[in-house]
Amino acid sequence: MPDESSFVTFYADDSTCQLGGEKHFILAAVSFESEDAVLSQWIQQKAKFSLPPYAEVRWNSRNLSIEQRREFIPIAGQSTALVVLDDRSKQAAAIHVCEQAWRFCQESGISGFRLRFDENIVSDWKALKTHLDAFNPPCVGLCEADSRYEHLIQAADFVAGAMKLKIDLGLGERDASEKIFLAPDIAEGYGLTVEEGCELGWFMFASLRYCIWGKTYTPLGNPDQPWKNTRGRGLIVHSSVDQEMVGKAVVNLDDFFMGCIH
Repeated sequence: MPDESSFVTFYADDSTCQLGGEKHFILAAVSFESEDAVLSQWIQQKAKFSLPPYAEVRWNSRNLSIEQRREFIPIAGQSTALVVLDDRSKQAAAIHVCEQAWRFCQESGISGFRLRFDENIVSDWKALKTHLDAFNPPCVGLCEADSRYEHLIQAADFVAGAMKLKIDLGLGERDASEKIFLAPDIAEGYGLTVEEGCELGWFMFASLRYCIWGKTYTPLGNPDQPWKNTRGRGLIVHSSVDQEMVGKAVVNLDDFFMGCIH
């Protein structure tokens, strides 16, 4: 019998941010070890807020409060995420995601990948397909899907929105020390009580620190202090703005401490 092959599917959605007065596109592509488990959690979370399974939820959903939307972040954070920050176009960001997915497969020993983009991200499908033709491990599935019916693209939207927030936190445009209060089940999962709450920056770190694909390392002499580097793997940045500002923008996305959060 032939060797068993493994394949991964990435679901992609986008957001935008301002960096140095210039518009930048954020593209997040997410995959899940168990899609069934995540879909079940996603639908149950909707039911908790009296939403039917077919209701679309997004980072900026008007049918949910900010506090309710926040409860979807730990679910989306179970993903392996590829993130692109690009000042050119969604198309350019999509091409980067293709390259990231290929490298992820190459380094992880995965046989191939599928990509499902939300609508209005890819503007030139012919160019994208031509670009993908050269890859091995290959792209074995490519399509555009409607996020109203593809729930895991909704999860990608939450990750893209969360990346925008983490960029804003890095730039100081949002207050990382802002006090927020979590739902009882989420607070318990982080060893907190509902009454004490936590800082916004801490919550975003705790929920998403495992998310972006990267390489974990320990500094010399500190074997018990793991850090994660994501640039060139789960994080790709293309920007013409001052690199010092770029560094501030991605300070919460790259080269961060992975150790104990309590």
